[in-house]
Amino acid sequence: MGTRRRGEDLEKALYAAAWEELSESGYSGFTFEAVATRAQTSRAVLYRRWADKGELVRDTIAHHFKLFARDVPDTGSFRGDLIALLEQSNATREHMLTGIRVHLSGYYEATGQSPAELRKHVLGEGPDVLEVVYSRAIERGEVDPEKATRMVRKAPFAVLRSEILTTRDRVPRATLEEIVDTLVLPLVTPAHSTV
Repeated sequence: MGTRRRGEDLEKALYAAAWEELSESGYSGFTFEAVATRAQTSRAVLYRRWADKGELVRDTIAHHFKLFARDVPDTGSFRGDLIALLEQSNATREHMLTGIRVHLSGYYEATGQSPAELRKHVLGEGPDVLEVVYSRAIERGEVDPEKATRMVRKAPFAVLRSEILTTRDRVPRATLEEIVDTLVLPLVTPAHSTV
């Protein structure tokens, strides 16, 4: 097997092997033995880091998503920022989330975790990117804070997920623009605005 890997090299290999195993076998077929074999290491190496497969799966998903961490877009306009945010989700997270949901059957039941708890673990405690975009838009007068309810804020991403599930492909930019222009802007734009 050559030189023993340690530290960051070993961690990368473990997470890569765990992600591949989860993607191919799903939670029900996911085992420490299969991950160890893929990573060319022993199960003992895994057990020193994770108590059980639920913990390894949760940390693997979090690690994978951090590789595609979103920056807060700042295009100078609410419309531009929201479209950029949808493009980021379209390119990375939504596809991964949609794909991985299929493979997590049994995870929530076995671990007692809810989808919201897993999402919080994956996305971390940092500022919510969408909240930053809305706060800036409210400060610029582009969005009426009373109209920008929690459901309205979530709506474009729900539509995006639906499009991804339907097409199993990246959603065209024109569709992202249509989501923002026909669904979001009419609902949140202040009455006096001409935007």
